[in-house]
Amino acid sequence: MTDIVTPEPRMSIEPSAMRALDAKVAGNPILQNAFRLMCDGDVLFANERYASVVALAILSLEEIGKYLLANWAVADSSFVYDRRQLHKMKQGAVASLFASATMRSEYKSRGIDFSDLGNPQKMANLVRAIDVGFDKEKAFALAVANKVIEAVKWSGIYYDEELAAKGIEPSNVTAENATEVMQLCSKAFMRLADDGNVVIAKILFSTLYGTIS
Repeated sequence: MTDIVTPEPRMSIEPSAMRALDAKVAGNPILQNAFRLMCDGDVLFANERYASVVALAILSLEEIGKYLLANWAVADSSFVYDRRQLHKMKQGAVASLFASATMRSEYKSRGIDFSDLGNPQKMANLVRAIDVGFDKEKAFALAVANKVIEAVKWSGIYYDEELAAKGIEPSNVTAENATEVMQLCSKAFMRLADDGNVVIAKILFSTLYGTIS
């Protein structure tokens, strides 16, 4: 599972953003449940129940994805997605959130001025910043598209002979695996703190995952 997330420095957010995130979680039952699942995973991690940690962490991510899909649908009555692939859609919403946040960070770090994109060079700089930001998050997006995240979730829940033949089974889940997926949960919550990430993520989601009802 080491290829589903790009290593990054220890994540942190400003106190004001943390307060906004706390309020957002407290005010939404889906996010409350996502947070509960992550906290339960933390308890299980302390007891070295790593397979269960992985399963709960991905369920937490899917709850965050559910929140995003619901949020976008309320904000835009024309927003639709493929409900026949609901797990993938929820995971894809989180992948879009990750990509949105990193793209925004990239073009902010380059000093892109959206009020002044009047020549090809400035527009090209913006496109490069977006490309670099997306590239940094493409591992998780590809893992969603290729159903790797789904297989990882099952690896923490079921023993399946076909999956076991590929080395995917509860007994093979390690502390490193569990840590990696729990870090994804923390990352997703922190990215929610900035409403700008959520707005841009909706655009990315529609581009990456289509608008099938």
